[in-house]
Amino acid sequence: MTRSLIVAEGTAEKTILEILLANDFLSVTQEDLIEAVVPRFMKPQDLAERYLQRDFGAGIDLLVVLDSPTREQKVPRIYQKQVRQTQYFVTTPEIESVQLYANPEWIAGYQRFRNRHHGESQTNVKPSAYFKASPAIGGLGLKGIKTDGFVRGLWEHQPENLVTAILKVHTNTRKSDLRGRQTLAALLRADLREDYR
Repeated sequence: MTRSLIVAEGTAEKTILEILLANDFLSVTQEDLIEAVVPRFMKPQDLAERYLQRDFGAGIDLLVVLDSPTREQKVPRIYQKQVRQTQYFVTTPEIESVQLYANPEWIAGYQRFRNRHHGESQTNVKPSAYFKASPAIGGLGLKGIKTDGFVRGLWEHQPENLVTAILKVHTNTRKSDLRGRQTLAALLRADLREDYR
């Protein structure tokens, strides 16, 4: 059996993956994992010392969830034989794109926010900007949107809606330049992805 290690870019990604894992919505199971979801990119040497000094036979699958299609989790050369494959799952443009689907009013509000701020820097119209911006300029005025508590509050009691949100983001970002990488939807169980291919 090939073992896997999931490395998440940050707390929001880690929490989302934990919710999906707890509800058996991922293509890997808890039994497949060496350890629970790792919440941050690790320095290559730390990754090696913590996870790659054991013999896993055929090696491990390193599953990396991040928002950048170019960033990589480095593995020291001496330990690269321990990694069977590295797969990247992109949450482009950012994990907050998934959060927008937690509340039906947020999608429409975000579209109004984007229209209102048309022509501004792309950073100013990302979902994270909408969440943080003051209601006076069309935002939600929410803070701490990437914290474990906030993310669990959105999705823990509606994990099926989380799957739907991930699939909708996949549909909306299909044409973006993922540089050969997959969206987060590719990490879901195959039967959950059937209608969104």
